[in-house]
Amino acid sequence: VARRKLGEEDLRALQCLEFDADQSAFWGGFNIQFHDMEPMEGIAALDKSLRLRLVLFAGYAMVWLIEQFQAYLDASGGDTHPAPSLRLQNLFRTSATDILPLDPALPRLHADVLEQFDVIRARIPQMYGTADLISQIKDPELMGELMSFDAQANDIKSALRDFEFSAKY
Repeated sequence: VARRKLGEEDLRALQCLEFDADQSAFWGGFNIQFHDMEPMEGIAALDKSLRLRLVLFAGYAMVWLIEQFQAYLDASGGDTHPAPSLRLQNLFRTSATDILPLDPALPRLHADVLEQFDVIRARIPQMYGTADLISQIKDPELMGELMSFDAQANDIKSALRDFEFSAKY
């Protein structure tokens, strides 16, 4: 079956949906731990601080795995999915706007998470390093590129509002 070629606006719409999916999974996973709603007893028994650090680390590390998989397949530059650097920037923005303000202890916890990347990098040299991540967090060009999706993402969210998932805590 032949598929029609998508136009630039459609491709960006798909990328907006990917950003939203990443953000929703990241924020949702964090909130499950933050509000002590973990259903798996073994994980729920872990120290809350550890659970929060694991969620943040896993979200950021997942982007690295996506990046490595794309490189392995020589598939970087896919039109329907954002570049890994923008996906990571999206998660950093989610942390800054939706997660870190929840508790005064979270910025220090977040810094601890970023420092763990150097521990992993000592064993897996291709892994992001702490300095790389901090540099990316502060990169105005990446933030500007990510923000260029915001208007279209907001339009899509408005159009799909009737289908929005909601949860009560």
